[in-house]
Formats: sequence, C-alpha cells, structure tokens
Amino acid sequence: MARKFYIYGETLVYVKFTDQGEFQELGMSSSPIEVIPRFIHQDKTTDSLGPEIPVEIMWQLADCRIAMNLIHYDDTILQTCVRESMGGKLADLFGMAEPGTLMMNMANPTKGHTMVLGLRTIRKSKRWRFPSAYLAGQPLELPLGLDSSVAALNWRAVPAMSRTYAYDADFNADDLAVWQRPTSANFFYTQEERDKDKAAEDSLRVDLEQGREIPFEYRDDEN
Repeated sequence: MARKFYIYGETLVYVKFTDQGEFQELGMSSSPIEVIPRFIHQDKTTDSLGPEIPVEIMWQLADCRIAMNLIHYDDTILQTCVRESMGGKLADLFGMAEPGTLMMNMANPTKGHTMVLGLRTIRKSKRWRFPSAYLAGQPLELPLGLDSSVAALNWRAVPAMSRTYAYDADFNADDLAVWQRPTSANFFYTQEERDKDKAAEDSLRVDLEQGREIPFEYRDDEN
C-alpha cells in the first residue's frame, strides 16, 4: 500500500469546471484532508518461474483518493460537482446522465466532466492540485444538524495528460500527472492573495533582520 498523506490545518478547497476558466471556492475543511495514492503494477509471469513469481513487473500508472470534511461550503458549487460527477446531467441534484457517458471525453476535453481540484492551506499557503478529479465511491454525506452541516466528500483523481487538457491553461505538467505541488503563483492564485503574501513575506523578513520572534503561523512545525 502506498503512503497516506494528511493536509493539516484549515484548507480552502477550489474547483475548476471544464467549461469555465476560473477556479471557484467550494468550501473550507473542518479537519485534516486525507490523500491516499494507489500505485498499480502488473506482474508478467512465465512457466519457468510459476504462476505467482513475476519475471518482470510493469508500471501501470496510479490514482489517488482524497477525503475531506467541509464545514463551510457553497451549496450551488457543491451541487455542480455532484452533477458533473454523475456525467453532467443538468437536472436536480441526483439526476444522472446516461450509462456510458464519457467523463474525461478526451476527444473534446472542454465537454468532459472531471474537474480540477485545488487545495490551499490558510496558515502557510501550501498548495495541492489534482488536474483530473471527480466525486467517486460513496461521494457525499450531508448529516443534518441544528448548528451546522458538515459535507463529507470523497474524490478520485486520475492521471491527466497535458495535451488533452488544453482548457486548463495552468496545467503545465509533463505527459501524465495525478497531482502537483505548485509553488509558483499561476495556480489558483489571485492578485489579492499575491499582494497579501508578499506583504507577509516582507514583514517576516523585517522581523528576522531585527531579531524579533517569528509569528507562530510562519514556524515550520508541520509535516
């Protein structure tokens, strides 16, 4: 089994639909987000080594699962995510497209139904990006409560090929990518956020130069 990752702290969740050019804020997590990669290999066997021991092993790509609980979320955007994950049926929340509907639609990606999923931690502005994702398995839980409703979402991210994702101008990976850890500002990074981060970096630099204590939110104490 591949390693399991946790994204700690309050995290903003963004989505970009194939027919739209901008990221939209889906919501904010209320607990650590879980990312579980799954590596796929295929054994090649021969009679001389028997049926169980491979003479060679083929790498057959990977996918991953992302589980999150959103305490604040946009209901309209969430409903769009659910509809797209069911083939894009433009009806009520649980209207489904016909069986066999192509989710990625690689012949015409702008008509596909997978989404770009973006995650950004509030405390350190760390970013994750899944270029081809959709709600899968047991996709959505919406417990009803008097105070607040937590949306539990389960995503699947699959490899995305840059040449078939021309609709996503920010996607500049090599041929295949399941996720990215972007560091540059071209990943769901607004000018307002860029100015805010630059001001914070300038303030931190002054603090370091003058020997003042580093604010807690900038201490690198998180894995």
